[in-house]
Amino acid sequence: MHGVRRTATGDADKLDDDSIRTSVMQDAKTMLSRTVAFVLLGLSCASAFAQTDYISDDALYEVGLAKSWQLQLGLDCGQCLADAFLVDDQLYFPTNDGYVFAIDAITGATRWMRQITAEGYRVSRPAQAGERTIFATPSTVTQVNKITGEGISQMALRFPAGSGPVSDGERFFLGGVNRRLYAFDVLDPVHTWRVTANGAITATPLVYKRPGTNAMNVFFASIDGTVYSATAYNKTLCWVARTYGPLDSDLAVNDLGVYVPCLDQSLYLFDLPFGELKWRVRLSSPLREPPVLTGGAAYQYSADDGLVAIDTVSIAVDERIKWRLPNGRMLLTTDEQRVFVLSTEGNILTVDVHTGEVLHGIATPGLTLGVPNPGRATIFVASPDGRVFCARLRGTPLVRREDLREALTTVPPEAKTPTAEAAPPPPNVAGAPQPPPTEPPIGGRSKVSRGYGRP
Repeated sequence: MHGVRRTATGDADKLDDDSIRTSVMQDAKTMLSRTVAFVLLGLSCASAFAQTDYISDDALYEVGLAKSWQLQLGLDCGQCLADAFLVDDQLYFPTNDGYVFAIDAITGATRWMRQITAEGYRVSRPAQAGERTIFATPSTVTQVNKITGEGISQMALRFPAGSGPVSDGERFFLGGVNRRLYAFDVLDPVHTWRVTANGAITATPLVYKRPGTNAMNVFFASIDGTVYSATAYNKTLCWVARTYGPLDSDLAVNDLGVYVPCLDQSLYLFDLPFGELKWRVRLSSPLREPPVLTGGAAYQYSADDGLVAIDTVSIAVDERIKWRLPNGRMLLTTDEQRVFVLSTEGNILTVDVHTGEVLHGIATPGLTLGVPNPGRATIFVASPDGRVFCARLRGTPLVRREDLREALTTVPPEAKTPTAEAAPPPPNVAGAPQPPPTEPPIGGRSKVSRGYGRP
């Protein structure tokens, strides 16, 4: 049975018979949808090109783009797409009633559709670990096969989750409304450690390599404005930093540091090794979304400013903001000279990367859901009624029927075996920055002191 695995752990309740029956029905529905997909595969290429283009081919041609693929997801009456996420090479489209469609981003092949929650919760961005896709709601963690959508495990949480999940391939991390960050083993979801912060954790954590090593750190923040860095393996504290206001957004990270959007109308950048403040950019309204990072710039949305291009390298106060686009809503992708922006009116704008001048506008009727995909020159947009559209730079090879078959049948390898740095004994952290001597380290009962980061 490709059902939900019974889990008897300290943090996982056993599933009742109704849950198991529900899972079996979901898997049956998934298998039926995949069977239909294979039956229609021979017609898919012809039907895709027979559809009316969602975006004018002439308009795309003017800006050097061409349609790669488009599709219409089969939604039930009253069902609509609520969000759109790109995780590695797979697109996820949650619906308003707890279902999720999984689409191969390269070919547009629909891999599966299944219900993730029936409890009325909004489905947040999932995490991927090898062959697994991990979803979290405030009450449950569900793991499914990335390619087939078959259920792998389901775990009832004994704490109210406040964030989405993130994974380093061996563990997944989840923030709680109860002020704790939890680390779970992917293959056997018993929590391996937990740590208590100064407030509820509603921002999805981030995992990123520690500078100068191959070991991973986990970065997380509590709603009171405190930001933390700890080793992913054993929660050893590396640093703690503070903003000047509360947080209501996910974070972003790259080699330059951790970007923290704050309700005090500021975007902060803290460096990775020590958590020192590199710069702070003040905008005109509270920031409730993370920036999109690419090419030495952070593209931050502000309700009053629109889309703001911020130079992430410059440290001069008057040089950080490159330009503002008042009707800009979301960065979609970039090339060497342009950025492609979804506007507040639902159009795609091509914008000069240096000046912010709008060069062209492309009408995208109803395609109001954008998916940031920086640096890959590929645009993904969707509509609440289930239309999904992909455009790439002109000259990119077309999708072949063989590509579609491969997208529907290739099974990725299992989650990686733990690396030497992540396996016992713990990695050498002697050179890691330590908190000031007046501030106690994480340890004992896994509590971060309320004194961290406060004057």
